[in-house]
Amino acid sequence: MMASKVNFDDVIGAVGNGNMTMSAGNLKTSGQRRTIRIIGEIEKPSDLNDFVVKVENNNPIYLKDVATVTFKEKDRTTFAREFGDRVVMLDVKKRAGKNMVAAAEQIEAIVANAKTDVFPSNLRVTIANDQSSKTIGQVDDLVNNIIFGIILVVTVLMFFLGFKNALFVGFAIPMSMFMSLMILSYLGYTMNTMILFGLIMGLGMLVDNGIVVVENVYRLMEDEGMTRVEAAKKGIGEIAFPIIISTATTVAAFIPLGLWPGVMGEFMVYFPITLSVVLGSSLIVAIFFNSVLVSQFMTIEDKEMPINKIIRISAIIGGIGLLILLFGGTYRALGSVMIFTAIMLWVYRLVLRGMANRFQNKTLVRLENWYEGKISTALKGKRPAIISILTFVLLIGAFMAFGVSVASQRTKIEFFPRE
Repeated sequence: MMASKVNFDDVIGAVGNGNMTMSAGNLKTSGQRRTIRIIGEIEKPSDLNDFVVKVENNNPIYLKDVATVTFKEKDRTTFAREFGDRVVMLDVKKRAGKNMVAAAEQIEAIVANAKTDVFPSNLRVTIANDQSSKTIGQVDDLVNNIIFGIILVVTVLMFFLGFKNALFVGFAIPMSMFMSLMILSYLGYTMNTMILFGLIMGLGMLVDNGIVVVENVYRLMEDEGMTRVEAAKKGIGEIAFPIIISTATTVAAFIPLGLWPGVMGEFMVYFPITLSVVLGSSLIVAIFFNSVLVSQFMTIEDKEMPINKIIRISAIIGGIGLLILLFGGTYRALGSVMIFTAIMLWVYRLVLRGMANRFQNKTLVRLENWYEGKISTALKGKRPAIISILTFVLLIGAFMAFGVSVASQRTKIEFFPRE
């Protein structure tokens, strides 16, 4: 290279300019414009030998005159091992907005087909770092939380409003989640970690509106003797604006998360959007759907269901649930829920109904009387002013104590804790 006065830039330029496909213009024929390309890319490494690196005194200097062209593997930039053995890894990533679970299932089908028809029998192919299982687990957790939330809500409210009226609030949970998923799908959002987290967090907040609606209608029917329709009209009219304002203030508390700048903001914006959709759906279900249900089916009397009717209902629900559990495939969970419902009918009839009636007629009455006595005592004379002043002083004292604790480093604040 020194004798020929050739440097590395000459070699790099010759290879780069010679090994390329370039456009040669357009050709109009038969009323169509066709693009002409000159294919100049090499087909084998030996073609590089005839590349002209430099012309000196009208004498071309070829690459083979100054270098030996050989083929070798490209230097490694990544390393992959499985159980300590070197492997060849193929990283597959889904496109943005596509279904990860569906993509993983298609990849598994492609790999299975390749093992059978393409790859040799002694080649071992494994799938690692499959993120779809995590997504499926999160969705299953959401479904389990919905079912468990319905059971808890109905069980707790049963002691205050009765079993039938508690079902009205329990209805709001799956209906609100179904409406939320439809709205999120219409907006073009797919399931991801933040949306699932928002759905799970909103699950514990969406029953509030339904409880307020059902309880207010129940109160009007019990205390003022109104009919279902009259109580529903007046009850919804009394609490419509309060629950709308309450939902709006709850949503407003999460709006700053959607205004977070940078990459973190793009990641966190799904959380307040999901919560807004969930709470908005619960508001619609409470005002429209729950109001219709209570105006048609709410009762303040706890009528005892005959044994024959329980047997018939539980046999139908349990039988259908058993068939779904055995032959339902992906819908087996629905069969489990139906069997559990049939069992809970008997548990309520034999155990919970008596406990709920005793709680409403005795325990709840004593709690209300005790609470009324404490409130009456606290509102006598100058006690309201004293309690208000003491509460304000305690608030200021709590802020001061927290400030002293932070200043003395007894309380440490870490925005990004390591553990």
